[in-house]
Amino acid sequence: MDNKSDFISLQEASQYCGYSQEYLSLRARQKKLKATKRGRNWATTREWLEEYVQQSESYKAKLLQKHLGNQAHPPANLPIYAPDADAWEDNRPEEIAEQEAFKHKLQFAFAYGMAVALLFWDVVQGQHALLQTVQEIQQTAFVAGAGQIVQEYFVWLRSLF
Repeated sequence: MDNKSDFISLQEASQYCGYSQEYLSLRARQKKLKATKRGRNWATTREWLEEYVQQSESYKAKLLQKHLGNQAHPPANLPIYAPDADAWEDNRPEEIAEQEAFKHKLQFAFAYGMAVALLFWDVVQGQHALLQTVQEIQQTAFVAGAGQIVQEYFVWLRSLF
């Protein structure tokens, strides 16, 4: 092994593997890659380099296998909604009818809850405050609409010149 022709520089070694010279130098300093210091530069052999690459690849494969093994999969009994089919995975008519009935009950409950909330607001704030709130919302919508019209007009004027 003392023959100088057996050793290659880390720059040359980087051409034989996918690692850069700087990374190989780091691994040599960490004593992960078998290498010797020749003056101020590190040198290794092709056999040592191949050994390191094999160890590294096997370590990566183990990590990947461990990572893939730890992935959680959803339970098989969960229903999966298919938006393009607009139906559930089973496509059993009785289940679809139950789902539609539940959807309508939920919509009704939401509308009923909103009506009760508005009634409560009216009682607490008084009828005048509710009417004033509705008028403010209408005025805001009008101002926003008028602002959009004015903006479009100025864009049109700018396009003329």
